[in-house]
Amino acid sequence: MNFRRTVLFALPLLLSSSVALAQEAPSSPTGVTKKDDKKVDTKKKDKKDQKAILEQKGEGGSESTTILGKKVENKDSDLDVSVSETQTTSAEQTPPRRDVIESRAEEVREGEGKRWSVAPLLGYGTADLKFGMGARAGYTFETPVYVGGTFLYHFGNSNLVTGTGVTESDRRFYYPAVEAGYDIGVGPVLVRPYGGMGVLFARTSVTANGISETSTDKQLMIYPGATAQFIFPNSPLFVGGDMRLLLPLEGESAAFSLFATAGLTM
Repeated sequence: MNFRRTVLFALPLLLSSSVALAQEAPSSPTGVTKKDDKKVDTKKKDKKDQKAILEQKGEGGSESTTILGKKVENKDSDLDVSVSETQTTSAEQTPPRRDVIESRAEEVREGEGKRWSVAPLLGYGTADLKFGMGARAGYTFETPVYVGGTFLYHFGNSNLVTGTGVTESDRRFYYPAVEAGYDIGVGPVLVRPYGGMGVLFARTSVTANGISETSTDKQLMIYPGATAQFIFPNSPLFVGGDMRLLLPLEGESAAFSLFATAGLTM
């Protein structure tokens, strides 16, 4: 009897709870509509992003491009694209290396750098100049124009006259000069045509009967000339030759001189 009363009392409570739960439940299955809506929105967003990517590729598009460091490939005619994570890096371009056997003469030909040169001279001159020796030093600009100076000393000739007395005459020549030229490099050979201007000194000494007298004459002179030098590869050393035609502007005769030379560039 008590059991029946308990059942009758609890049954209305169970029915009222079921009705309340039924009213709170949605008309469609839980999460289906929201999940489908989310899928639709995401798909639309993906389509817009894909169109923006293809627009960056240009009209017609290309099969692949790189966007924000990633490689983008168009797999077919629709908007599906594939983005790879691999980033490509272009190889750094290194400046071309010069040949190991490139000589300083090639640098002269290309007009690279500024340099000093120093060289001794040893040779011979006509018109009583005879054996001579000296030196040259100068500077070559990037142009490559050469300017420098030189000093030459010629031992000249000596005469000995015997008769009632002994007479000895000795005549020697020397000159300082400035020069300007233009360097032309051909392989390991440097050719420099140049011109010079200086003062020619002629020193005459006469001895007669033990009495000596000395006099020195000087005069302006000019001279055209040319030098050729072989420059050793990968070395500042060079050897070559030099020739010039001395043209005194007063009493002395013209003279041709030929020298051997060797030196270095710095």
